[in-house]
Amino acid sequence: MKQIGNVYSLDGILMKSILFILMVSLATSSAAKSTEPVDIEKVFRMVDTVAMVQIVESKLIVSSKDDFQCGVKYKAKVIEPIKGVELGDYIYFGNNLGYPVGEKSLMLIKTVEEEWQAIPNVSLKSDYVKKMYIEYCDGLLEKNTVWSNGLGSFPIGFNSRTEMEYLKMWDHIFKLPKSILSGYERNRVPKQMEVNKNAFMKYLKTLQIKSESK
Repeated sequence: MKQIGNVYSLDGILMKSILFILMVSLATSSAAKSTEPVDIEKVFRMVDTVAMVQIVESKLIVSSKDDFQCGVKYKAKVIEPIKGVELGDYIYFGNNLGYPVGEKSLMLIKTVEEEWQAIPNVSLKSDYVKKMYIEYCDGLLEKNTVWSNGLGSFPIGFNSRTEMEYLKMWDHIFKLPKSILSGYERNRVPKQMEVNKNAFMKYLKTLQIKSESK
């Protein structure tokens, strides 16, 4: 496994690293799925960065103390900015596993106050777990994290029948305005929607224009 300082390439990630991060992420996702849908406009105001990005790099962050695995750090290039970034910017975020290099996604990113808060589900764990992350991982992690423990990431797909790009989105996440419901189509996966990418991006841009005018 190639090491660069305290950063290890995901190409050589150990199976226990994958299992650890997946278990945490799955636990968090299950908890999130039980919540009520939220107003997309409220979420838009809440997050700091909204953009279509392409993942260009992913690295497993490993502490020099006992090889403790802190999380995953991603580097992404902004290909369509909406809020908080410019075209061509690079953004760094963590720490959910599951964003392949090369994938294009709409990202809703929140900046947290403390690094450990960017680790999925850590805020729900004991003070001992928090202290462990602070001791081993302080200074190694990103304070930028995908909204709602990874649920604010929507990969691009292509519908060959309609010949249109869409965003993959769970239909329980947002309360959606009627003005864009016509751009939604249920996927074969239960409770998943194929969201018309252009329609949804246009709607988000109107939210940004609205916020800037205030």
